[in-house]
Amino acid sequence: MIDDLVRFLSGMYGWLARRVDPRARTGLALTAAVLVAAASAGAFAGMTQDALAGEEPVELDTQVQAWALEHRAGWLTTAMQGLTWLGSSVVLVPVLLAASAFFLVARREVRATVAMWVAFLGAVGLYELVKVLVGRPRPPAVDDLVHATGPSFPSGHMTQAVVAWGVLAFVLLRDRPRRARWLVPGAALLALVVGASRIYLGAHWLTDVLGGLALGGVWLAVLLILDLSTRPPSDEVPADTAGNQRPGGKR
Repeated sequence: MIDDLVRFLSGMYGWLARRVDPRARTGLALTAAVLVAAASAGAFAGMTQDALAGEEPVELDTQVQAWALEHRAGWLTTAMQGLTWLGSSVVLVPVLLAASAFFLVARREVRATVAMWVAFLGAVGLYELVKVLVGRPRPPAVDDLVHATGPSFPSGHMTQAVVAWGVLAFVLLRDRPRRARWLVPGAALLALVVGASRIYLGAHWLTDVLGGLALGGVWLAVLLILDLSTRPPSDEVPADTAGNQRPGGKR
């Protein structure tokens, strides 16, 4: 019986060690993606319920909106009107087209190109579906500086920003995990700026933006899980060479 317990504990330790191994494709990255997917899904479900029922978090929307209106300034409005385009298809589609050309021509990576477009188009389809199902009105038109139309929840700009900039960061991160670590927080910062701009400009409520963040997080995490689970072992980068290649070596 003691031997059975020892074997069980040894196997459990080995399983946990593999789940947090940063070198393995099914290690730390996959574990983090699963946790993000679960947390984002739970948050999105709760906010969707709140948007439908008008519960307490939605009451906070009006308070945040009032605060944003009180702190509007000419220079800040101009900045926000420019930054909000970072979550628009008008900007994101050309960026993804340029990235696709780079990966197809310079690197001949069809998988990365397909992943970017599946991520982006899937995100658009998801938020458009939820918008129709929830049908939440936008903030008062008199406060809207960008003349947004259609249902409000979730924010399409926020969802697109999370997914588009996020998938670009992760695709670039695959080849140079150490040198490109700044890409993930950079993508997160861009998404947060877009979300703040949507509230400031009166296009969305706070809950809309948080809902877009959660929806984009779920979708991006699910795609990352699929990528890590199906990626050929040959695509893994050894820990002693990842992002630490000698001068003159392959980059």
